[in-house]
Amino acid sequence: MTEFWLSKDGKQFTLGDKESAEFPFDVSVFPTDLNKDGKEELFLIFGNTFTSGNTGSNAVAYIRDKTGKYIANLGFPAATPEALTTSNLGYPDLLITGPGFEFPVWRWNGKEYAFYRKQKVDEVSYAKLKSVSIDTISKKYMAALK
Repeated sequence: MTEFWLSKDGKQFTLGDKESAEFPFDVSVFPTDLNKDGKEELFLIFGNTFTSGNTGSNAVAYIRDKTGKYIANLGFPAATPEALTTSNLGYPDLLITGPGFEFPVWRWNGKEYAFYRKQKVDEVSYAKLKSVSIDTISKKYMAALK
């Protein structure tokens, strides 16, 4: 579970401990329906270099289990995930970008997103991936709800 506390100025968040109170951050929430089953998944992107190192943000995906309870997935320093055209069990593989030239790809195993493989990402191979940002997927999902 991810727990945020309101910062002193009331405009951002912290992790609730004394150290992180000095380094507030924003939280972006991206609702989606990745597997088109009518049950919403949520992606949270939050943090800064204090909470997330050189990446500057953390990514957490909340996906409902069979009982309807949201279960946290990912939960580590990462930029906004990108959905690839490859998938497993109805969920797209996720490319987790960050600093460097080789990024992890996470695959749904029926219960959670688990590390699947590394993807070398130079300009040519990245263009061939045809990935879509979770931000873009979320915007399309929200527009369809209206």
